[in-house]
Amino acid sequence: MEYTTEFVTDELKKLVGWGACPKRLPYLPHLRRLSGVDEEVSPVTMGYLIRRFLVERIDSMTGTYQFAGQEIQAHTMNRAFKLLLMIEGKDCSAVKRRGRVIILLGSYFSIEAWRRAHGPERDFLRILADHMVSSGIALPA
Repeated sequence: MEYTTEFVTDELKKLVGWGACPKRLPYLPHLRRLSGVDEEVSPVTMGYLIRRFLVERIDSMTGTYQFAGQEIQAHTMNRAFKLLLMIEGKDCSAVKRRGRVIILLGSYFSIEAWRRAHGPERDFLRILADHMVSSGIALPA
C-alpha cells in the first residue's frame, strides 16, 4: 500500500502544474484505478468521473492534520487542496496557486522551496494521497 501512496502523490504533484483538468486525468493510471472508473467509458467521461472522485475524497477529510509542525483543520486542508489542484481558483498559474496555499496554511516557505521534488508540497500532497488510498474504491496491485 505504501508504494501506491507514493505513486498517487506523484500524480497529484503533476496535477499542481496542470490543474485537475478532466482532459488530463484519464492518463494518470494510479488515480484512474483508485477512483474505480470503468475503463470502457470514453476519456471525457473518465476525466469527469476521476475529477468527481478527487473532489469527493477532498471533501471527505475531517478532523485535523499535522503538516510542517502545525495542526491544520480539515476545512483549511480542503480549501488548500482545491486551490493547489485548481479545482477552485480557475485560471491561476501554478505559481499563484502555490502562493495562495502557502499563505492559507500559514506556512513560511518560498514558492521555490515549496515546489521542489522533495519539498513541502510533496509532503502536503501525501496527506491527500494517504487519505485517498485508505478510502479508495478499488486499487489492484
